[in-house]
Amino acid sequence: MELIREQLMYKSNTLHVCVSKLTRQEQYDFLRLVMATRKEGVTFCYDNSNQYVTCLLEKIGLERTKDQHP
Repeated sequence: MELIREQLMYKSNTLHVCVSKLTRQEQYDFLRLVMATRKEGVTFCYDNSNQYVTCLLEKIGLERTKDQHP
């Protein structure tokens, strides 16, 4: 989670996050970080994750990609 935070706050490169690999608390932290920092260049994928978080991520404009990590 610290690496995700660092990438969102201090870097401008692209970032892909597999939400299903995060704990439930980390999913909410990721959502808060994205809303507070940037959405440009950030994509996410999920498989059976918290539907509430993934719905909010889509609504704020993050691009959802197919789950790349089975």
